[in-house]
Amino acid sequence: MIRDEQKQVAPGEERNTTMGEIPKINREKMLNDLVNTGVMAALIGGFALSNLQRDYDVHNGWDVSIYMTSLVAIHLCTCSCLTSALLYRSANFLSDEEIPTWAAGHKMLLHFPIGKFVVGVISYIVSVMLTGWKELEGIDTFRIIALGIGLGSVGMIMFTAIWLVIKPICCKRNMAVNPKN
Repeated sequence: MIRDEQKQVAPGEERNTTMGEIPKINREKMLNDLVNTGVMAALIGGFALSNLQRDYDVHNGWDVSIYMTSLVAIHLCTCSCLTSALLYRSANFLSDEEIPTWAAGHKMLLHFPIGKFVVGVISYIVSVMLTGWKELEGIDTFRIIALGIGLGSVGMIMFTAIWLVIKPICCKRNMAVNPKN
């Protein structure tokens, strides 16, 4: 069971300071989040698609790995983009008064675009890391540097995502224990 302070808030919702209250939906923030996620997902998906323009040797493990991570990135980013567009279109036809009920009924769907985008970006970066590792064969110093940069990028994305989810929970718990801070 998820405790009230751990519940995720859908894009566009505002956290309340009083537990048990229904979060207020901010139409503009929700729609902006959907547009921004969709645009960024389309951009990264396009980058990943450009990876597929070269010739791949299906008998080479590196090539298959690069191809598959690029393909996963394309699918996830495209799905993120299209889900964002469909949710935006549906919400945009509603009045401001209808938005809270609509968002409450589509809470899980409102989390899909950003979730798919984050995993798609990680998959894209992994494809870039694999490409660098393959292409820099025999140049060990730069191969290790490129791998380190890639691992740092993936780590930063994962840390940021985790931090944005966990920090509000920890801060809220800290405020409940020590309200003067």
